[in-house]
Amino acid sequence: MKFNKLYIYILVILFTACEDPTPKEYIPNIIVEALLVVGEPIQNIRITRTQSLFEPFSYDSSLVKDAKVTITDGEYIFNLEYKHSDTIGKSGYFCVDENYHVKKSTSYSLYIELNNGEVITGRTTTPD
Repeated sequence: MKFNKLYIYILVILFTACEDPTPKEYIPNIIVEALLVVGEPIQNIRITRTQSLFEPFSYDSSLVKDAKVTITDGEYIFNLEYKHSDTIGKSGYFCVDENYHVKKSTSYSLYIELNNGEVITGRTTTPD
């Protein structure tokens, strides 16, 4: 009888100790997707916000549409504007100056200011 109780006790500990706690608090994060291609215009920079696991996913509601976004190549500062598309993955921030194309061997700095005042920056150098 003692052996059965010990066996049951060990099984209970094993099955309850291996579980991850259920997340209780949702902490949103910002995700920036930016790809600069040499010879192409600055386009389709996406800023999204993570969504709670307890809510249905909506791509449109994850998009950050009201940020102030600029890119500089060290010589010029380019303002980017949000453009909506009904095709998933095509909405994003685009350079107002559509005649400018990304240059090779150039360093670009990205500056994003969210409506809550949070600032996100990034930097890259294009290949030769």
